[in-house]
Amino acid sequence: MADQSIESHDSTPASLTIDREPLKGKKALVTGIANNDSIACGAARALKAFGTNLAMTYLNDKTRQFTQPLADVLEVDPDLFLPHALIPPVTRLTKPFLRDRHGY
Repeated sequence: MADQSIESHDSTPASLTIDREPLKGKKALVTGIANNDSIACGAARALKAFGTNLAMTYLNDKTRQFTQPLADVLEVDPDLFLPHALIPPVTRLTKPFLRDRHGY
């Protein structure tokens, strides 16, 4: 592994190493995505770019039509693209399902 320390006399950007996927292997549930302009949408894109495996919710059938394409682009497992109404029970009732089937 390369030495990630920076010498006081070395100010060149080439001496820095950047982890391109600092969240690789981590899991995240993103809620509140209404459309491509929502903060949650930006958060989901950033989490995916950093290597996170995503689960995602949609509010209702109307918002699903806007969020489904994002879920597809972000490679969200169809079993983890859920109606938001299921989230309170998800945290209590399906935690074993998410853990055992998907490692969440």
